[in-house]
Amino acid sequence: MSIFWQECKYILRSRFLWVVVLLSVFLGMFFAVTRVTEEDRGNYEAAHLYVQEHGTVFTKDDVETYRDIYLHKTEAGKKFQEALQEAGLPFPTEEEMIDSESEGKTEFAKKMQVLVENNDYNYILIRRGIANYLRIQDYINNRSDNPYEKFSPEKWLEEELSYRSVPLSDWKTEMLKDAAKQEEKRVQEIVDQKETQYLVPMDFLTTSNYYWFSFPLDWMGQGLMWAAAFVLAGIAAGRSLGGSFQSNMQGMVYLGKPGRRLELYKVLAVLAVSAVLYLFLSIVILLAYVLICRTDLYWNVPISAVSTWGGLVISRFFITIGGYWLFQLGVGLAAVLIMALIFCAAMVLTKNFYAGSAISVGVSLVLLGLVQMVPAAQNSFLVMGSPIGLFLNVSNFLQDQFLFSILPHFEGIMLLIWCGIAAILAALGFVRFRRAAL
Repeated sequence: MSIFWQECKYILRSRFLWVVVLLSVFLGMFFAVTRVTEEDRGNYEAAHLYVQEHGTVFTKDDVETYRDIYLHKTEAGKKFQEALQEAGLPFPTEEEMIDSESEGKTEFAKKMQVLVENNDYNYILIRRGIANYLRIQDYINNRSDNPYEKFSPEKWLEEELSYRSVPLSDWKTEMLKDAAKQEEKRVQEIVDQKETQYLVPMDFLTTSNYYWFSFPLDWMGQGLMWAAAFVLAGIAAGRSLGGSFQSNMQGMVYLGKPGRRLELYKVLAVLAVSAVLYLFLSIVILLAYVLICRTDLYWNVPISAVSTWGGLVISRFFITIGGYWLFQLGVGLAAVLIMALIFCAAMVLTKNFYAGSAISVGVSLVLLGLVQMVPAAQNSFLVMGSPIGLFLNVSNFLQDQFLFSILPHFEGIMLLIWCGIAAILAALGFVRFRRAAL
């Protein structure tokens, strides 16, 4: 094992590797701080305060409590009341608020019209405050009428299939239809268990409660860490195995039995370093978003409580928001290890640093191009379930935005297949050295 640890230390002494790590952390933190704006945090502030005091259960009876928190404990609510005072307006009733946004017959609405004619900045603050205040009631009304009751996975699947430029083969269609029937049972379970009734942060501007949840998990959040981990896996493989083929050695060091054992230790070291760096980057970024979006307050809330742009988040099985984060973290770890093994196999098979690097980059770009540009490839379980295919759908696991995500155990089965492919390629490299020794 001393060889393994020495090899890990050797990989981690790479300055280029640490430059990429630091750059990834910097970019991740930069996106975390700049994407979740002060306005976003203001929209979510009332929900965070409510949950801290009253928990995540939220019914019609809690609307007034929520409004009281919004008005007296949030910056947006305080600015709303200050703007009313500066404009010389009393706090309006709910009927006056509604009238000011529609017919404008009340005295309050007429005074608001004077403000807008004078181009008063307070008008904007008051209008925004009224919208926020009223949408609290609208939000709970929408959640009380369970949106899942009207959702049919089978109809959704039929619509999805009709939009595909290249039809799916019959056996894949049948498999997806069977999965959709299972989704029907899951939807009914969501309705029966009232999984949507929990309070999660709402964006007052869109009446959606998805953005705070999606920030950490998309391409500029966890997806960025996936991409960085792929690059770091390539660097580790190049430094460890690729470097050993330089200086015209042509792999002579690996011809004997001790040499092949050394090769195995090098592969294990690359996998270990790749896994540790991925976990480090992912946990750092996820913790940053926890502090910014306060996801820790909703860790045990069912993911079904989150809705996306008026749509739904369907999970194949019951899972909480915290569990979903861990699920995505695990899928990413498997994807990184598979790509690291593929990079190692490329180095071993070619016995050349430059040829191995070219193949490693080529495989990644080919998969990327297939998923992005080729409609026929987008119907392939193997391509869409590859580490690159899953990376491009990093925020869509367990959701209806990614067609194949309705299949039971899709990510697990596909990653097992890709792990087998990578292991076979690596084994072929070992066989080449053994034959050369004979």
